[in-house]
Amino acid sequence: MVAVMPPTQRTSASLVRRQAPIAVALLIFVSFLAWTKHVGSSSAVQLNHATGHSKSTKQEAASLTDKQLASGSEDTDGSIVSSDVDGSTDSVTAVTSLKPRIGWVGHSLTDRPPSGLRLSDAVRVATNNFGNLVWAYAAWQLLDHSAAEVVEVVRPGVKVDVDALLMPTANLLFDHTPYLKSPMQRHTQMLYGLAHSVSAPTLLVGIGSQVEFDQVLGGDVVANKTKAASADFAAAADVVLHQQQVQLLEQVQKSGGVITTRGKFTEAIITANGLSPPLPIGCPSFMLNHNPRLGEVLQKKWDAVLAARSTKLRLAITMPATPRTKGLPLHADLLAKRIFKLFPNSVAVLQTEEDAYTLQRLNAKHGVCLGAERVLFYYDAQSWIDGLKDFDFVFGFRIHGTMAALAAEVPGIVVSKDYRIKELAEAMALPSVDLLAAKLDDDSFDLFEFMDTLTSYEAAGFDQRRREAAAVYVREFERLKPLPAARHSIRAPAMVAVMPATQKTHHLKRQLRFFTIILLVFVTLFAWTHLSGSISGVSLRSQPLKHGHSKAAKQEASVTGLTTQLDRSSDDTAASIRSSGDDDSSSSSTAVTSLKPRIGWVGHVFGERPPSGLRLTDAVRVATDNFGNLVWAYAAWQLLDHAAVEVVVMRHGVKAKVDALLMPTANLLFDATPYPKTPMAGHTNMLFAFSQSAAAPTLLIGIGSQVDFDQALGEEIAANKTKAASADFSAAAHVVLHKQQTQLLRQVQKSGGIITTRGKFTEAIITANGLSPPLPIGCPSFMLNHNPRLGEVLQKKWDAVLAARSTKLRLAITMPAISRSNDVPLHADLLAKRIFKLFPNSVAVLQTEEDAYTLQRLNAKHSVCLGAERVLFYYDAQSWIDGLKDFDFVFGFRIHGTMAALAAEVPGIVVSKDYRIKELAEAMALPSVDLLAAKLDDDSFDLFEFMDTLISYEAAGFDQRRREAAAVYVREFERLKVPLNPGVAAIAGS
Repeated sequence: MVAVMPPTQRTSASLVRRQAPIAVALLIFVSFLAWTKHVGSSSAVQLNHATGHSKSTKQEAASLTDKQLASGSEDTDGSIVSSDVDGSTDSVTAVTSLKPRIGWVGHSLTDRPPSGLRLSDAVRVATNNFGNLVWAYAAWQLLDHSAAEVVEVVRPGVKVDVDALLMPTANLLFDHTPYLKSPMQRHTQMLYGLAHSVSAPTLLVGIGSQVEFDQVLGGDVVANKTKAASADFAAAADVVLHQQQVQLLEQVQKSGGVITTRGKFTEAIITANGLSPPLPIGCPSFMLNHNPRLGEVLQKKWDAVLAARSTKLRLAITMPATPRTKGLPLHADLLAKRIFKLFPNSVAVLQTEEDAYTLQRLNAKHGVCLGAERVLFYYDAQSWIDGLKDFDFVFGFRIHGTMAALAAEVPGIVVSKDYRIKELAEAMALPSVDLLAAKLDDDSFDLFEFMDTLTSYEAAGFDQRRREAAAVYVREFERLKPLPAARHSIRAPAMVAVMPATQKTHHLKRQLRFFTIILLVFVTLFAWTHLSGSISGVSLRSQPLKHGHSKAAKQEASVTGLTTQLDRSSDDTAASIRSSGDDDSSSSSTAVTSLKPRIGWVGHVFGERPPSGLRLTDAVRVATDNFGNLVWAYAAWQLLDHAAVEVVVMRHGVKAKVDALLMPTANLLFDATPYPKTPMAGHTNMLFAFSQSAAAPTLLIGIGSQVDFDQALGEEIAANKTKAASADFSAAAHVVLHKQQTQLLRQVQKSGGIITTRGKFTEAIITANGLSPPLPIGCPSFMLNHNPRLGEVLQKKWDAVLAARSTKLRLAITMPAISRSNDVPLHADLLAKRIFKLFPNSVAVLQTEEDAYTLQRLNAKHSVCLGAERVLFYYDAQSWIDGLKDFDFVFGFRIHGTMAALAAEVPGIVVSKDYRIKELAEAMALPSVDLLAAKLDDDSFDLFEFMDTLISYEAAGFDQRRREAAAVYVREFERLKVPLNPGVAAIAGS
């Protein structure tokens, strides 16, 4: 191609190729100079606003002082000029870092916590009061994270180079006497050490004082409601801070930073102790919702609640903080008698372990047992906000539970039990009343009449108060230039217009520099793409063989994997690849562009962890109607070596080129008579369509048959335990599959793939229906734990349980599947009488909404009320496995709840209520017994004696059975050239 170019064109092309790199380099260099000038100058000015090292910044500081004087913050700017930071250091930091580095002191909010934690575990993971998460998360959200680099500052003594230090905190200030006995003493010293060691402005956000009414008004305030009702913040003058607290506040102000308080009470305490006035703008959670007209939304919903006056309203109740050492207060009795009993859709939102104990006491006193659907707790702030969006109203005694609701646009009332809540409610114009002045009679309280007595959002000027608070954040973050504020729409009007003249000039200059940079970058990119396009165009035309239409290109494609696919050991697989309908060139393109085999996936997608704290009904919608399905699906997902494959999620009606198709499923096969009426009819047709269109080997993993004992052996089986005990798998011959089911199975076998079944019963059904034998190796969850000697571990723990024979053991109980239309069977009564009552550390692990209803019926029948700590459900498989690791034993009637426990190395027993569980237990050598043959007397059952009658892991050859199953996976995945998880291969090779 070059040879036939005219001489002038060759000269020009040559010149372009030689000069292009020089032109691009020059443009990049100019852009870099402009950028560094912009960053250096603007960041230095921003930092110097805090340090005061230039004439212009001192003038701006003076202007800001005038502005702050008007807002009651006179002395804050005096401390701005007194910073000890060296200007040259600041400039270097600004130039070398494109984003300002903001030090963060507080709860780490980068990763989402696992779902399904027990309350006691969640407290360890998060905080002993989940309300702390709300204000910490709100402070975190004040920042514009796209424009800042957040550095987590862990401890004093480690010097961290940051442009500002953000320290959110809450109950920081105490009177000096209780301060010495509180955990806040050590926390205050830690905060001071951090603020002192960082040469940058510190933002101490949302601080408050933990002061009870009777602490400053006298003990007789409990009996003097008139005095309590009229109590104002003059009592703040009586609070004397400890020297360490004063030292911290002085350090923050000296740094040129800012102190915001929960309200005027804390402001009065600080000024009464001789410090400069802080900014009393409430909690940062006031800013969590960015709707500028949030108050209007809340007012409309408030009015709707009053208009409805319905007991069907969905109420979220925040529990009063009640120490175990004290009796139940009357306002707690009120919740039991006038809320939980009258409003069946009300739920208790717990913030501490003490709240759960309060519920237990309310049940003992008033017979109010709230089931799993009516007790919630959140240990992730965003999940909390999301979880409250479906409620109509929030009522209670916790300020941050109320603020989470407001962020979710749900109106509410908070009752102030101390000055802390009182000042927050007043600072943020919330509907509230002081506890001792409130009419909270536990016999006559009416929620709607109570609402009528309060000042609502509109009358209190809620939106105006939010605008004022937001304006303070805008002003202070602008003053401390390194801090990019989150782009709130709750801004003060015409913020730029009220800037001082010098500040507006700098603002405009920065904007001009920014647009200049954007223009230069655009020109650079345009030149680069234009020149590189012409160069690559010449390259392509001069080397046409690289395009993929020549023999050499086809050889290259074969090296990258296409020929390898065609040469697989399965002739049927190769035939299915060739019949895909794609021509050679498109196949070559696929081979060249994809180095990893593409594995089609049909099923639940396992990506990011789901949010924590979902209600059972919401979790069912997010995950599946039976959480056990997640375990086998996750296990099939984990069969793949994800480092070596590209997983392609299959979509109905969308054709995707894949090298193999992985379709895990479970209760797929039914007798032809009930089949058309089941959801599996549509699912079977979908699987068939996927397999047929994939033109690749299909792996149908873990299929089984949903056949009850009485369905195959006759209904008299229920009264014939001898027949049940001796029942084998010969009954499989009576199961006739529907033609759609056999069509799917034949398609999978025709594709050259594999069918693995739960066990020999399903294998017998398939062969009895005229198909080739499948591989009866159990559920893929058999492979979730990669310890080759898992059976040895389980056996040791089994023996330890038998040796202990203690009622203090931690038992996880999987509930029997019971339809609401059926009576509670004897084996469910057994759980109430012989497990939950005798083993106080036992918990119920729910898999369906029906399980929660079963617990309600057991409580009604046997007075067994399991609190929040004793009812668990998991809608994330890995969280389920992790959550069971602290238990000693699992017992019950659900196979996948048992398999999750085995993956966590916890031994257990599963009682087989049908052929499905029976064949799985036998295929995987699990300790098990058929339900109808088991001795499960609800009056005499003894768990340890029952264990003695069963064959345990070692005797059943559990590890050997796992090696055999793993060897099948290794052999078949190798045949199909599908990368297998190395952990599974390790089991086979052990």
